[in-house]
Amino acid sequence: MDNLVRDGAGCLVYALVRNYTRDSMYIPLALWQKELAHDYVITLDVKPDLRNYSR
Repeated sequence: MDNLVRDGAGCLVYALVRNYTRDSMYIPLALWQKELAHDYVITLDVKPDLRNYSR
């Protein structure tokens, strides 16, 4: 996430493909916790209601 912020990236989408994202052999739990706790991340529980969004 720090690199995304530094580079000014607009977004990053995690594709939950099979066991790759769920297996700690590939991505350690501590890394998931750090990434998902970052202020730059919007998780499903706090995402805006885009269907009813108005300016």
